[in-house]
Amino acid sequence: METKVEKEVHGEGEQGVEGLKYEIYQLPFDDLFLKIEIRTDSYGDNERVESIQFAIASEKVVKVYDPI
Repeated sequence: METKVEKEVHGEGEQGVEGLKYEIYQLPFDDLFLKIEIRTDSYGDNERVESIQFAIASEKVVKVYDPI
């Protein structure tokens, strides 16, 4: 049985802009996840699955330059 571990929402639906979210599920295998990409219309309705992928978790370092 998979367990949902993360849900990210990108872009809150401005008119004419599709919404995008990812749902990540832990699979019963070590370090293996199922990543589902879901799109919605600009009103947040009519969800449709765009892709389903097997994935592994990785960490990324992001360098940000802040003004002083």
